[in-house]
Amino acid sequence: MNFISLIVHFSFGFFVPGLHGGGYFARVGLEMESKARAQLAGGQEFADFNTTLGIGTYQDQLRLIHLPSIDPDLIGFEGGFASLTLSRSSLIPF
Repeated sequence: MNFISLIVHFSFGFFVPGLHGGGYFARVGLEMESKARAQLAGGQEFADFNTTLGIGTYQDQLRLIHLPSIDPDLIGFEGGFASLTLSRSSLIPF
């Protein structure tokens, strides 16, 4: 996969697919609700420390969306940006 840029919007990071990226748009959860542990009760975590070696991800922390399956024209982008006022992220087509 070829990602051209990263957009950070609130608690998520979005990887923008490049021209040769196969059309996959990736969303990564940067802050996941932590497991019940005394030192982090109600806190946020990036990794699930109860997995092997404590470096695994949470379920649904990474989501891949194949954009050409939604619309064949959605392939290859030059970049993207986030709008805090609209709570949306936009992609710039190639």
